[in-house]
Amino acid sequence: MSVVAPHQQLSCTFCKKSQYDVKKLIASPDRLNHICNECITQPGKLKFISDRPDRQQTVRATLSVRVSAFLRDLWSSPSGKPFRCSFCQKKRCSVGFYGSSLMDIQAQICGDCLTVCRKILNDEAGEESYASGFDQAWNVVARSRDGQPVSPTLRPLLKAVYVQSLSQPLNPIELQKAIEDLLQFLIGEGRTNANCWAVDLFFANSQGWERDWAEQGLPEDFHDILAMMGEALHDTVQHPEIAKNYGCLPEQLLERVKHFRGNSR
Repeated sequence: MSVVAPHQQLSCTFCKKSQYDVKKLIASPDRLNHICNECITQPGKLKFISDRPDRQQTVRATLSVRVSAFLRDLWSSPSGKPFRCSFCQKKRCSVGFYGSSLMDIQAQICGDCLTVCRKILNDEAGEESYASGFDQAWNVVARSRDGQPVSPTLRPLLKAVYVQSLSQPLNPIELQKAIEDLLQFLIGEGRTNANCWAVDLFFANSQGWERDWAEQGLPEDFHDILAMMGEALHDTVQHPEIAKNYGCLPEQLLERVKHFRGNSR
């Protein structure tokens, strides 16, 4: 499942609202159905429907009770067909199915898929929160050195490390990849005095960060590499012998990262 891109003209399968009238629209894996943030999070937007017979109904139930139950189940499962999640196509779900509160809509979503959609929204909300903190941290360090500006390519690379280092729970594989990408840039086209100073100050001061990376309880390998990037990386271009002596040249740091314990790649 994925969030729908802004340029696509689609609507929520369950409430029929356009993507322009809601904050987020999530597509099913086959992209034939969509659900908006309002249907995912607001009580009353979806109704609970069961994929099992009413447990309260007994063998001795009167004809009228059984007819009422049949009509209720017929309304809950459109056309009397077996329930099937419109997102994952499952026919069974331990937590049941949910349908639209609108009578003429025959789509259903299982409880498992609804949980995944809620997680997608929560993850995106977290990234947006991180973005504001990163902007402040970036503005502190993105300054010219000797008339040389910081490369705009550096910004998304630093942001990736920022987001991954603050993410809860931590994804060590993604954080390691983000650090490697940043160091590869500093080894190659990004090896400038301005860029190296910016990265050094970014991790040395943590100024503007939403939360200090040093207080996140990162695994020792990650904590040490971020700390080293805030020590003598700024000497890489003008005083490389000093940076080398401290083990802070980008290539030295990258070699350490590639040998992290528990590297699963």
